[in-house]
Amino acid sequence: MLKIKTAFLCLLIPCFLWGQWSGQDARGNLYHEEDIQEHPFDEDRWEEIVEGLDYTEQIREVKKRETVNAQQGQEGRDYEESARPPFSLNQGSGIMKILIILLAIVVLVFLLRGLMGSDLKVKNKKIKKKGEAIDIQRIEEDIENADLQHFIDQALKNEQYALAIRLYYLSALKELTLKKTIKWKKDKTNLDYLSEMRSSEHFHSFRSITQIFERVWYGEHPLDREGFLKLEPEFKQFINHLNEVELVQ
Repeated sequence: MLKIKTAFLCLLIPCFLWGQWSGQDARGNLYHEEDIQEHPFDEDRWEEIVEGLDYTEQIREVKKRETVNAQQGQEGRDYEESARPPFSLNQGSGIMKILIILLAIVVLVFLLRGLMGSDLKVKNKKIKKKGEAIDIQRIEEDIENADLQHFIDQALKNEQYALAIRLYYLSALKELTLKKTIKWKKDKTNLDYLSEMRSSEHFHSFRSITQIFERVWYGEHPLDREGFLKLEPEFKQFINHLNEVELVQ
């Protein structure tokens, strides 16, 4: 029942408004249709009324007030201009949106780095687990004078077995460089060295230790001590064989 009454009232409201508007319009039309009566202006009566009145001072006061108001109005406009912010709220909101988006991107990058681990990190040439730091970059810059056996022993002491395999591979490259079999350069790839070794009698054994190094260093599975002890003899045999050949010559 209440819903019906409410609906009925809602229907009555437009009718009421229409009636109000129609009545006002009708009265307006009647006003416009009435005749305008003209009344003559009595100049003699007007001169009798204003005789002896002096409005000069009042006119001065009015002009003075108008001048003061104009000056105050200009000062107010100047103040509003100076107090106005350098940029509008719309511009400020646009800048805030850009800052929020940039902040969201930064947070997202850090989250991805945290989730993906070291895959997004630049590899640090300076490797330190415990004890003495081993700086691979410095070793590669002066490989011919580097004491690689010392660094191999240090890596084994730190239980860094994959790093020890890499140092063994660098030791093999050092020996080949000293014997003028290859030309060492930091930016060369293992494939470049294999190409230089293709005509050498040590090519097959060098290819074997290259495959071991790449599998260990770039592989996804960590190398433990037991696995290292199985791989170490092949590197030692390759380096010792190079030195034996030199002694025979």
